Order: sequence, then C-alpha cells, then structure tokens
Amino acid sequence: MKQVSDEVLEDTLDRSYKAAFEGGAWGLGIGLVGHFALNQFSGWYRRLTPQLKVFAVSTPLICGMMIAGELKLIDIEKEQHKAIHQQNMQRILEERKRNAEAKASAESS
Repeated sequence: MKQVSDEVLEDTLDRSYKAAFEGGAWGLGIGLVGHFALNQFSGWYRRLTPQLKVFAVSTPLICGMMIAGELKLIDIEKEQHKAIHQQNMQRILEERKRNAEAKASAESS
C-alpha cells in the first residue's frame, strides 16, 4: 500500500472540504427556496413544527455537502491514478529501451 505525504493529504482534504462547503451552500439555497415556496403555498407545511422545518431545510444542505465532497474526492483519485499510470508507463518504456539496447549490443558482439 502506497503511503502519501502530509502535503498531498492536506491538499486533498482542503480541496474536498472546499467542494463540500460549496455543495452545502447550494443545498442550503435549495432548502431555503423550497421552504419559502412550501410555506407560501402549502397549509400542511405551515402546520409543521419548527424542528421539522429545520430538518427539511438541512437535509438538502447535508446531501449537497456529501455529493460535492465525494465528487471532488473521486476527481482527485482519478488525477492520482493517472499520474501513477503515467509513471508506470514511463518506467516500462525505459525498461524496454534498455532491453532493446542490451539485445542489440549482444547481437553485435
């Protein structure tokens, strides 16, 4: 298992936290718009307790944070896998080149 440096870990956490807070802001906006719309047009919603109304507003906030943060983590993981793949391909190409040179020098000797 490959260990990551503290800098890479901090960068990953910072980027995912930022995306999660942006998703939370979107979720809060959606929840508040839904709250005001339902409060305006639904008698059933107006009769709910304040605790249930807070829950109804906070649910999209939490969902937005989870979805945006997880999507950012998936993007970061793809970047890391791509970098590792490129390193491995470079290593394989160099090894093949050395093997071809060694074979050519052995044939010429």
